[in-house]
Amino acid sequence: MKLKLLCYIALFLPILLSAKNVENANRALEKTGLKYCPALSDAKSSNITFKNLPTGAKDFEVMLPSPKNDIVVNASDFGLNENITNSATIINKAIAHCKKIGASKLVINKGTYKCFDAVSIKFEEMKDFVVDFNNATLIYYSKSVKLKNPQPQWDANPATTNSNISIINCERMKICNLKLDWDWQNDPLAAFTRVVGKDAKAERPYLDLFFFQYERYPMYGKRAPVLTIDPFYDDLSSFRTGLVNGWFGMSKLGLGEGVDVLDHEWLSPNKLRIYPQRKLVREVPLNSIYRLMHYYYGKNGIDMLANKHLTLENIDILSCRGHALHVDGEQQYWQYINVNVAPPKDDARRACSSSADHHHIANSKGFVKLINCTFSMGMDDGGNFHDRSFVMKKVGDYILESDNIRGIKFFSPKVDEEIELFQDNYIPTNFKAKIKRVDGERIVLDKPLPKQEGSCFVCFKTKYGTRNVIIKDCKYFRHTRRGILMLAKDVTIENTLFELEEGGALKIETGYTNRVWCEGYGVDNVVVRNCTFRKTNLIGRMSQKFVYDIMLAAYMRVDPSDEQPAVPIIKNLLFENNKFYDTHGLVAVISSTDNIIFRNNFIENNSDYVNAHWYRGGFCVRNSKNVYIIDNTYVESKKVPLAGVYYQPESVENIVARGNKIIPKK
Repeated sequence: MKLKLLCYIALFLPILLSAKNVENANRALEKTGLKYCPALSDAKSSNITFKNLPTGAKDFEVMLPSPKNDIVVNASDFGLNENITNSATIINKAIAHCKKIGASKLVINKGTYKCFDAVSIKFEEMKDFVVDFNNATLIYYSKSVKLKNPQPQWDANPATTNSNISIINCERMKICNLKLDWDWQNDPLAAFTRVVGKDAKAERPYLDLFFFQYERYPMYGKRAPVLTIDPFYDDLSSFRTGLVNGWFGMSKLGLGEGVDVLDHEWLSPNKLRIYPQRKLVREVPLNSIYRLMHYYYGKNGIDMLANKHLTLENIDILSCRGHALHVDGEQQYWQYINVNVAPPKDDARRACSSSADHHHIANSKGFVKLINCTFSMGMDDGGNFHDRSFVMKKVGDYILESDNIRGIKFFSPKVDEEIELFQDNYIPTNFKAKIKRVDGERIVLDKPLPKQEGSCFVCFKTKYGTRNVIIKDCKYFRHTRRGILMLAKDVTIENTLFELEEGGALKIETGYTNRVWCEGYGVDNVVVRNCTFRKTNLIGRMSQKFVYDIMLAAYMRVDPSDEQPAVPIIKNLLFENNKFYDTHGLVAVISSTDNIIFRNNFIENNSDYVNAHWYRGGFCVRNSKNVYIIDNTYVESKKVPLAGVYYQPESVENIVARGNKIIPKK
């Protein structure tokens, strides 16, 4: 009798639990006030034909060097060898000689070279020039100096920043076959630690972190900058779900060279006590594994400023302080072919690659390709494609004043530059003017200003416009804080893997705050095709109270924000033939948009998460018009109680959710 009862329980319990999940999900949905368009097992094809689909970026050519002679210079002739520690200085001497004699190529022999001299290898105003490193490895290290008044590293000028390599105002140039690394034996950028002690009730709450991969940590006995901790699984396979992150440095703007945010002390050669906020000490469990970051932002790996027709090929950035790849100024027409930002696979102690974004565009004039690239284990975004905007208040008929905590330096206005103004809700003013004078935190324009309708104006520089972005056949964006932030126009992303991201896979946005971020000029004409999204947003980042794989939204005044612009700032996007596996929450949160199409995508959820969401695998639409979520396929799963589309009827105009089908699990 007992055996028969157990058999009945085993048979019917999953059905009962599934029904309970659906009931709970419906209750949660009812509280949101959203309407629900379910995916159905017998759904018929939508049979919708679109006349004007988004096309994405058109292909374009990045011109390679066209040498005028066969003059080749070898850096070894200037004393470059594996025994010196000032290799950057020596390579710069070889570069200066190339410019002097008009050489077409610089060669560095294969080897491992120490660049401990705290200078950039600088290529400036060079044309039709090739640099072949022959798979040489450059190892960087320079002591940080504690700064009394550290400046925000994101405000740094690539022309003056002490980056590893700087490429400035060059044309038709190619750099290839290079490995960049940092000296982890003296100055680890990060480390995996285990929480072996804690006391949240102490007068000074503390966590004790054990560097379990070391008998003696290289920083023992010295100040060890402590900026963030990120939870990892015990096998170090990925970021861990369900555990709190510790951010110590974001409240301060100096997060790069020489910045030491959190108090700490050494208890033994491989044990460090840190003193974070009491709340964090309470929430971090004993015996959990965390990555401790010593640096955030910093020197940058390769800085690029205002180049045209630049190629980086076969480059491995194993680690660096700051952004791995950083672009600013009027850069136009450049490409990365087989460029990888990822730690060496044979060293389990390498807890990070770059200590900021893997690839970051502050400003550009667009036309960039990423082909067959890999981005993994950096401290921040896998890719950030945007132009800097700025918020300013009208204080006179011709005068605008900075309204951002970082000051006007972030916007870097120049005399005779043209700016365009939008109201604080992104309604266009149709006003453009040139800067006549810069006076401290104020700029004077050559035309009288229009009426300021809200709290500020959002200002764009008309000479910039990051657009025509092609990301193709990239092996993966993996273990990044977020996969890609795309704030650009005319974009194609295809055949690319997004996997195990700490935050979401794709953020397609534009926004401003008066505290930190002011990014993007709007998004238009984006195609995401044949990509795979697997277990992204592991820590559950949210937009408008929803966890997401993909976010289409703006932010205003704060980031993120529930408030959305009065006009759609994101428009003409097509997501087709993509695969989504084990979404933590929504496939996509969609707001502030016009003409958005998700069609013929595949969605399957089999994994459990600590914090399961009732809306897993769904789509949520608000503040949008002309949204088509059609002909997508769900694999039947009890972990997705309400497969389909949710929308806010009062803020959505013309939504079509049709042909979304549930198929049996094989």
